[in-house]
Amino acid sequence: VPLSINQIHTSVTAAGRIGYASPAAASGGSGFTYRSGKNLLYEGSIIAGVSAAQISSSSRGTTAVPDQDFIQLAAEPLTLLRPGSLTDEESTLSLKDDHANAPMNILVKQHTFASKSAGMEDFIILRYQITNQGAQTLSNFHFGLFFDWDVDEDQSDANRVDYDAGRRLGYVYNATAEPGTHVGCALLSEGTVSYRAILNDELAPGNPGWGIYDGFSDAEKWEAISSGTAIQQAGSGDVSQVVAAGPYQIQSQQTITVDFALLAGDDLAALQGHTDKANEFRNQVLLTTADSAVLHLKA
Repeated sequence: VPLSINQIHTSVTAAGRIGYASPAAASGGSGFTYRSGKNLLYEGSIIAGVSAAQISSSSRGTTAVPDQDFIQLAAEPLTLLRPGSLTDEESTLSLKDDHANAPMNILVKQHTFASKSAGMEDFIILRYQITNQGAQTLSNFHFGLFFDWDVDEDQSDANRVDYDAGRRLGYVYNATAEPGTHVGCALLSEGTVSYRAILNDELAPGNPGWGIYDGFSDAEKWEAISSGTAIQQAGSGDVSQVVAAGPYQIQSQQTITVDFALLAGDDLAALQGHTDKANEFRNQVLLTTADSAVLHLKA
C-alpha cells in the first residue's frame, strides 16, 4: 500500500519489504521518493535473528530471489488507515516467520505512522511489535532494517553511507551532488544499536568488509544486525545499510517494541533536524504508558 501523506512517498508490502515487493523488477510498490523527486531506494527489508543459523528475513539472499521467510497473517492483512488512530496516515501488517529455514516462531506487527503537520513531514515512523509465540525464551534476539539506497539512479556508484552515532542515524547521499538529498534510517528505541555500512561490490577497492553483489548470506545478515557499530562508513560506490536493535531476551508470549524512523532531507543538517523531530514526535505521540511498559520489558 502507498504511504504518501507527507514529503516522503513509499510503500509497505505484504511481503515485509519497503519500497517494492519485487525489488529487482521495481514492482509491487512505489519505491521511495522525497519532495516528488526521483526514486531513491532499490530495496528495504527486515532482518531478525538469534544467530547466524537462525535468521528470518525479507531481504535478498544468496540468490536473486529475495528471502520470503515472513508470511502475512491472513486474519490481519496489510491495511492502510487515513487518518489513523494517532496520526494522519497509518498502516498495519502482521507477519509470521513460518517460512524461514529455522523459524523463531515470532509474530511481527508492523505499524507505520506519518504526519502532514508542519515540521513532521519528512519522516515515517516504523514500529515493530515482536511477540515470541514459541515455548522457549529467545535469547540474543536482534531486529533490524536493511536498505539499499540509490540516491541518484544515474550515478548510484557515487553514493556514500555514513553514521551519526549521537542520533543512531545511518544515512546515504550522493558524493558528486553534495550538498544534496540525504536519506536514512534511525533507531529511535532505547537500548543497544548495531549499524553496518555496506559497500555492495565486495571486489571494490577499499571495501571495509564484505559486499552483497555475491549474495547476502545469513552469516552476513547476522553480523550486520548484531556486531555493533564498527563499520560506519563505506563508499563512494553502490552502498547499503543495516540499522538494528538488540540484544533482547524475549520470554515465551512476551512482546518487545522497536521503533525506527525512515527519513529524508535536503542536506545532512536537515536530515539530522528531521531525526530530532522524529524522536520528539515519538515521545509526544507514540509513547503512551502502555507502550513505555512494553519498551522497558527488556531483559
